[in-house]
Amino acid sequence: MAPLTTDPPRPEAVLSHSASHLITLDELAGIPAGEPMGPRHRPVPHIELVSTVKQDFSERGYAVAREQYSVSHESARLFGTLDLMPTTGASLVEGLEGGMAVGLRHANDQAFALGVIAGLRVFVCDNMAFSGGDRLLRRKHTTGLELVAEVDRGLDRTFHSYRDLVQLVDQLRNTELTDTQAKVLLYDLALDGRVIAPDQLGKVHGWYFTPEEMASAEDRERGFSDVEPRNAWGVANAVTRVARSWPVARQQETGVALSSYLARYFRMHAPERPSAN
Repeated sequence: MAPLTTDPPRPEAVLSHSASHLITLDELAGIPAGEPMGPRHRPVPHIELVSTVKQDFSERGYAVAREQYSVSHESARLFGTLDLMPTTGASLVEGLEGGMAVGLRHANDQAFALGVIAGLRVFVCDNMAFSGGDRLLRRKHTTGLELVAEVDRGLDRTFHSYRDLVQLVDQLRNTELTDTQAKVLLYDLALDGRVIAPDQLGKVHGWYFTPEEMASAEDRERGFSDVEPRNAWGVANAVTRVARSWPVARQQETGVALSSYLARYFRMHAPERPSAN
């Protein structure tokens, strides 16, 4: 993995938690871009960004199998997730028991730039993992914006990022943890990395150590193969099990913060392999 040069965004710092709600694609198409907020500001209709991204994926050999969108701040901000199905393109997440996905973020109120991040949908639990580091498309809304060209460049970086995501997941799967090491990591995620809030620590602990007590009937039917391994990947999945009930925006921010923190953590703290005794 390439070294991280900046700390990941912290969910509580990045989001203002204005009420968000899920929206259909047809409803999304009806949201206007809004008025420019300055002489160089060019608002872009949410549907234009979504359609451009989907078209680019189609041209690269990937269809959208599932999509979800939410809006907030009087519909000025959009967050979405797209699950991808290879048609003629190659799967970039082989062997990870999950499928390719991407996260989108877009704001017409100048809150942040266009964003695309690489992701992984973990099949057994329907969780999302996202790549860390910088977002892969960070173009601001200016009058010189060429959306098709910017999305194409952004998706080039997205596809390259899948290599880093796969490498990180492999590293986490191969990093076995004792129960004590797992507990230390959980506390570090909350108190050092601020990836999760301290009041969520008990839920994450439960998903890793006693998942059957946390599970719904559907969870029990699908099983717990994502959190059963005593390794760092199990800890990461315990976090995303909790995060899956959060708004799409918070899931994305937490996923980026989680992968960024874990990549840095295991460069600094390489746990000894648990004793065979």
